[in-house]
Amino acid sequence: MLKHLIFTNFGVGITDELWLTYRLEILQHTVAVSLAAQTNPNFEWHVFIDQRLPNLHRMRLEDLKNAIPGLVLHEVDDYSRIIISINRIARATPCQVLITSRIDDDDCLHVGAVDRIQKAALADPDGAKVSIIALRNGLEYLPTDGIVRPVEYDTLALGLSLVDRRGSGAPLVVSSYAHHTIRETLNKQNIAVRYIGIEDSEPLYLYTKHQLSDSYYFGARARILQDESKLDLSDGLLRHFGLDHRRVDALRRALIDAPVGMPHKYLEQLSLVRQQLHKAAQVPQDGQAAPCAATLDFELLLARKRRLERHATRSNPVARGQAKVRVAILGSCVTRDLFEVQKANLGAFEVCFYSARSSLVSAQSLPSTDSRLRIPHDSFESKRALYDLDKSLWDRLEASRPDLVMIDLIDERLGLIQHQGSVFSASGPMVKAFERAAIDHTVMRPWSEAAMNLRQWAAKPFIERVHGICSSVFLHRAQWADSYLDKDLTIRSFAESPFAKLIELNNQIIREASVALENSCVSFEAIGGLEPGTLLAGGKHLWAFAPYHYDERYYRSLARQFLARIA
Repeated sequence: MLKHLIFTNFGVGITDELWLTYRLEILQHTVAVSLAAQTNPNFEWHVFIDQRLPNLHRMRLEDLKNAIPGLVLHEVDDYSRIIISINRIARATPCQVLITSRIDDDDCLHVGAVDRIQKAALADPDGAKVSIIALRNGLEYLPTDGIVRPVEYDTLALGLSLVDRRGSGAPLVVSSYAHHTIRETLNKQNIAVRYIGIEDSEPLYLYTKHQLSDSYYFGARARILQDESKLDLSDGLLRHFGLDHRRVDALRRALIDAPVGMPHKYLEQLSLVRQQLHKAAQVPQDGQAAPCAATLDFELLLARKRRLERHATRSNPVARGQAKVRVAILGSCVTRDLFEVQKANLGAFEVCFYSARSSLVSAQSLPSTDSRLRIPHDSFESKRALYDLDKSLWDRLEASRPDLVMIDLIDERLGLIQHQGSVFSASGPMVKAFERAAIDHTVMRPWSEAAMNLRQWAAKPFIERVHGICSSVFLHRAQWADSYLDKDLTIRSFAESPFAKLIELNNQIIREASVALENSCVSFEAIGGLEPGTLLAGGKHLWAFAPYHYDERYYRSLARQFLARIA
């Protein structure tokens, strides 16, 4: 007797209702349609959902049972419980041949794929007890563009199946293994395995790429659009998967203004927090202190996990339907210049707010209460120092109504001044204001231990406050260049120049502050930084020569990265 179990995870561990709403729309127009259209309905589709899944989404999933009688919903309270549940289901399924397959909630199988997998599982010329069955040829699909391109993979997760004919012991299930290393892992476990790669003249799967996915959508979209082998979706192709133009058009309309899901390093951060929580909750070994769920560290981890689960999306700034995308800059001229130097490529964007000459630390500090400190409004730099003095940055940022916020850390090069319980950036106008008021002050060097500690304290609340105003946040990984173009446009090193030590100290500041931002609960896109042959000072620049005033070729590279993530 043969039993075929197909496993899918729908948003377990994610409580962002916007993300869940769009993912459910994708599920209903992709995988659910293709499984309902299978020519061989002899399978069970086990879908794992979170216990916290809103009833609105749960009811729509339950409605699918009418179209797919083999659909079974399973509630779990944590992502780690999925594999435990899968193993329990497999053990409770007595049969001579057990097939377990995996498919994500946004992909499609050819209408004959289940039948092909089962026939391959039953064909046993070599007497193999364990087999891997992979659907090798298929299509990558861009629903927003109506474009597909042919691809081939040896062990793509989509439709990957594990056949266990052993009839004894704990059954082997496909979900226990990383799809790209499943063969090697089974071999290391001394399990003889037969590999079956199914190929066909017709594509066997549709691998959907969209901005709500947990893979890198922007790079995939660029590759597909640039591929000369790409195809438009024809009626014939759609029929292979049980689809029609009505469904793909509905999905396209839904995704045109969709938010961006799983932002930069989101899954990496969430996975790390889950691992830390799992480790903290483990039963202690002899001689070790017992874990305590009430400890501050444990509660902080739990709070961070819940925050990440609630924020699986960021707004899509180009989906606002307005003339230009409004960009707010919290950083320095190295970011503002991107929109000056690359006007031809970035004409769809406008800078609606620009704050500079300020540190993460001063932005998180209290406003001045000392009436002696006064700053005139007679220059750009003075106005920014005034923002720093009265801490009006946040009100001004919110009033600018940005569609996205771009941050850089170049101005962490400024020292800090502590005064009457607050901290201010030691910009030129700020230092002059202290001198005019005859207030004794000391400028804390930016690379001093005290300044570094303050920066670590300020980084997380800073990025969280930015995200509270605008969820689409970009970090420009600007740093001091270690090479430059001289007047003859020859590349030279700063190694023997007076800048060498400053470059080392300031890049250390930037690296540590960047790590602190990335260790926050906020997911953001990161662009720029060192790219071979691009980060050079000098050349054609707008300002005085300095290691952080770059040649324009860097801005060409930066604009390409930025547009790739905004597309």
